[in-house]
Amino acid sequence: MMNSSTNDNIGDDFGANPFRSVDVFYDESDAQNQHQQSQQQQQQQQQQPTNSFSYPMMTTNNNSNNGMMPSGPMDNMNMNMNMASPLQFQQQPAGLMAPSPQLQPMAQQQQQQQQQQPTTSWWGNILMCLNLDSYKMYFDIDADDIVTRIRAVILHFYKPEHFRNNVVGPVKTAELKGPDLYGPFWITMTLIFILGVTANFHAFIHHTTSIHTGGSSSSNSNGGGNTTTTTTPSTTTAAEDEFDYDINHLLNAAYICCGFVFVLPTTLWITTQCCMSMKALTLAEWVCLYGYSLVPFLPVAVLCIIPFAIVSWVLLAVATAVSVLLVVRNVAHPLLANDVGQAKAPPVILIILGAHVVFFLFLKFAFFHHSG
Repeated sequence: MMNSSTNDNIGDDFGANPFRSVDVFYDESDAQNQHQQSQQQQQQQQQQPTNSFSYPMMTTNNNSNNGMMPSGPMDNMNMNMNMASPLQFQQQPAGLMAPSPQLQPMAQQQQQQQQQQPTTSWWGNILMCLNLDSYKMYFDIDADDIVTRIRAVILHFYKPEHFRNNVVGPVKTAELKGPDLYGPFWITMTLIFILGVTANFHAFIHHTTSIHTGGSSSSNSNGGGNTTTTTTPSTTTAAEDEFDYDINHLLNAAYICCGFVFVLPTTLWITTQCCMSMKALTLAEWVCLYGYSLVPFLPVAVLCIIPFAIVSWVLLAVATAVSVLLVVRNVAHPLLANDVGQAKAPPVILIILGAHVVFFLFLKFAFFHHSG
């Protein structure tokens, strides 16, 4: 007792003894507590469910360091793996059975696209023709596009496939709006109106001219044997009273033009598509080409008012030549593109030429031809 008190007093006199710190010396009770806590943490981690892979738990070497401190780099790695999240270890198929991360989404997209694309039958196509919503895309066009296409008909009618590929476009894209029905419809209606008016005006001029060239003559004789002949020409008022405007010109123009623009292309499309198995042009392209091919007849119909037969013959022939070149130069290459078309396309082209000749004769003799 004496010595201990003496040592304490000596330590107090010379300051605190650094070797008295309990933190420096090994405490067995603290080591056991830390070992128990680590075991509890391991049990909790093992009880947590993993998504697809149960990884082995790795612990530190308690025999080497009694649970106090890691003895080396391997123990550090083991402790880091204990702290890792279970989500980092997910089992995935490997080897040849592993799907490609790039090809799998593409295959799924193709399957979805195939499922989304409806299979259309003949009856489905007929129902689509009766649905008005299916025609909206063919009327999505403005006045500038119509003017551009009319100008191309006049300036580039002789170029192969220029109007179809560079002006209209087979399908609707960002640059080209594809075939339309708005332009052909109004061009046809305009030509019907012009033919109805100019045919009656041409008949009126011809009738007035024939009245002016004719007249009534009377002869008077006197006693000296001389005979005096007096010719009384008819007046314009009499010609106007005798002339009647013919409304049938308007109806005939509607029949001829609508048949040329809508019935004839539909017949050619059915013939090439169903009978000859040539999928060259769509129905909208056929109607669009024939509709814009009537553009040369618009000014010619107005000029045919001139009461000279040779003028109407020449003007109608020129308009027919421009129209048939526009159609043939844009249709011939798609029809002759394959082996089937090379054998079957020439009769179709001959039918196109013959139809234009018949249309030319109809216009001449139905609207701008008068006997006597």
